[in-house]
Amino acid sequence: MAATQDTNVIRRLGVMEAYHAGLHAGRYLINNSLTCRYQIPSHLAGPDAADKLRQAMLTAVALTVMEQPSLQVGTARIGTKKPVYVVLQSMDLSNHIEWRTLGFSDDHEQEFLDFLLQALDTQFLNPDTCPPWRIIVLQRPSSPTTLEVVFLWDHVTTDGMGATIFHHTLLHNLNDPSAPAPSQLAGTVLDVSGSRHHFPPAMEKMVKYKIATRHLLAEVYNEYRPKSSTSKLLTHASWAPFRPDLPFKTGLRLLNIDDATVGNLLRSCRTHGASITALIHAVCLASFTAELSQQQAPGFRAGTAINMRQVTPPHPAKHPWLEPNKVMANVVCSTTHNFAPALVDQIRGRLAAKLDEKAAAEDLVWSAAATVKKEMAAYVKTGVRDNIIAAMKYQPDWLAHFKDLFKQPRELSWLVTNLGALDGGDEADDRWSMDKAFMALSGNKTSAALELAVASTKGKELCIAACWPTGAYDDALAHRLMDGVRDWLMYLGRTV
Repeated sequence: MAATQDTNVIRRLGVMEAYHAGLHAGRYLINNSLTCRYQIPSHLAGPDAADKLRQAMLTAVALTVMEQPSLQVGTARIGTKKPVYVVLQSMDLSNHIEWRTLGFSDDHEQEFLDFLLQALDTQFLNPDTCPPWRIIVLQRPSSPTTLEVVFLWDHVTTDGMGATIFHHTLLHNLNDPSAPAPSQLAGTVLDVSGSRHHFPPAMEKMVKYKIATRHLLAEVYNEYRPKSSTSKLLTHASWAPFRPDLPFKTGLRLLNIDDATVGNLLRSCRTHGASITALIHAVCLASFTAELSQQQAPGFRAGTAINMRQVTPPHPAKHPWLEPNKVMANVVCSTTHNFAPALVDQIRGRLAAKLDEKAAAEDLVWSAAATVKKEMAAYVKTGVRDNIIAAMKYQPDWLAHFKDLFKQPRELSWLVTNLGALDGGDEADDRWSMDKAFMALSGNKTSAALELAVASTKGKELCIAACWPTGAYDDALAHRLMDGVRDWLMYLGRTV
C-alpha cells in the first residue's frame, strides 16, 4: 500500500509545519541539528565493549522513537498546497543511526565543522517512506569515554525544543538498562504502524490562536506592500540581499563561552534586568553597528524564536493526553525587535569617539538588552492573542510566498534561538551523562542574514553557532561579526 494513499494520511500539516515544508521543497532551508556530548559508563567504554555500546544506543533510540510519534511518520505531498503526515508500517533504524570516527586531523574543530556542514546541507530523501531525521554518533580514538550524538532533523518533524526533548529522552533511556528493547523492534526494524495513536496535533489545534482584524490587515499590508515602500524601511537588512539563485551552502561559525564567564554574564544580566538571549541581541547590535556603515545599515531589525509551549495548556479537551512540554512537535513562533537609527547612531558615535570603545558603549548595550527582554516578556504575556500563527492559515501557497518575499529587501539582520540549558544528569555516578550541547542550523535563504543558535548544559560552557546562507554577503564579514559578539561577551563577562 503506497504511503500517500488517503488511508495512510494522519492529518494535514499545520500552519508552521506547512511553512517549513515549503522551505524544504524550495531548498531554502534543509536541516537543523542539536549535538550533545555524552559521557559513557565505564562498562561500555573501550574496544572490548563496542558491540554492547552499539546495542545500548540502538535500544535507547528505539525506545525514544516509540515514545515520540513525530519520529515514526513520513511526510507526503511536500511542495503542494496540502502536505500531509502519513503512517508507515515500519522503519529501519539502520537508516537513522550512523556511527562515524573522527580524529584523523590535528585540527579537531575544523574536522568537526567540515563534517557538520556536510550533514546540515544534505537533504533527507524519500520523506514519504523514511522519517526525515537521523542521528550520527561520533567517536574519537583520543576520547574513548565520550560520544558526540548529532541529532539532525527536518523542521516538519519538530522544533528546537523538541530536539532537547529527544536528547533528554535518549539520556533517560540509556540510563535505564533494565528497560527491555520495545517489542516492536526486530533486529533494526521497528514496527511503527501505530503512530496515529497520540500523534500530536498542530500547534493551532493545541490551543486557539486569535488575531484582531486590525492586526490581520497589518500583516496583509506587510506581505503585499509595494517595493518602493519597503526600500525606505531603515531597519531592514538591505546590506544582505536575498540570493535565492545561488546553490544552497551553509556558512558556520562556532563560539564557546567558558562556564566562569557564563556565570558572570548571568549575574550581570540579573543586575541589569536582562537575560542571556536579550544580551546576545544587544552584543549583536554593537557588533553589527561597528562592522556596517551608516549608509549600509541605518538601523536594524532582529528576531527571536519563542517556545510557545509555555502558553499552551496541557490536557486540552480534544487531546487529554497531550503534555506540550514532553512532546516533539512544532510549537514555536517568533517576534521581532527594532533598533532605531537614533540608537544605532548613538552607539556608532560612542564606538568612534572613545579609545576604550566597549566601556564607552557598555551602558547602551545593557539598556538594549533590558529592552529586548521586556519585549520578549510582553510577547509571551500576549500569548495566543494577536499572534501571527492565526494569520498564517490565510497563506495558501508558501512557495509562492517565498518567491514574492525575494522581491523585497531582507527584513532581519540577525535572529537568536536559545534552547537554554539542558539537564545533563549527574556526572559523579558511573552513568550516562551529557556535558556539552550546541545547536546549528543550515543557512536559511528566506530569513535573517545571520542566525545564532544558543545552547548549553547546566553549569557548563555556552555554545553559540552562527549560521548563514553563503553568497548573500562576504563570509569574512560573518566571521568579523561573530568576532565582535565573542569579544563583547568576554568583555561583559570579565571578572572585575
